[in-house]
Amino acid sequence: MPAPSASLVFTPLRKRDLGKIVAMEQVCFPEDAWTHEMYEQEMANDFATYIVAWQGHELVGYGGVWLLPDEAHIVNLAVAPGWRRQGLARRLIRMMLGLAVGRGLGLASLLVRIGNTAAQNLYRAMGWTIVEIIPGYYADREDGVLMHLLLPGQKE
Repeated sequence: MPAPSASLVFTPLRKRDLGKIVAMEQVCFPEDAWTHEMYEQEMANDFATYIVAWQGHELVGYGGVWLLPDEAHIVNLAVAPGWRRQGLARRLIRMMLGLAVGRGLGLASLLVRIGNTAAQNLYRAMGWTIVEIIPGYYADREDGVLMHLLLPGQKE
């Protein structure tokens, strides 16, 4: 059972974290895990920001967001299996959205597999809405669900 969330530490992604991030990718996304090289490219991307959650030396979750000129796009979110349903994903999302609001962005977007109903339920509970179903979006041809969230201070 996870320890209380107060003992969690959040850090920016560092190069030395990549091995653990890629290992968690294999566990969380075996069908389309990102590689070490893909994360190195993300670290060189001026728009990308990653937040990593630690319990001591154990990686328990991470999230990545592109802070683009006109929107924030959440590109990655993963929580270790033993840490799911403890509020960590919600905390990571809020932290990423906080960065977007701090930059004055009014819209956030993300894509999620159509079969990942647990994630979709979390996003909907946080106010995200489905904008579009993208047929065959993923490499294995599973449909993607594009979701949007208006950030505080914005109007439709």
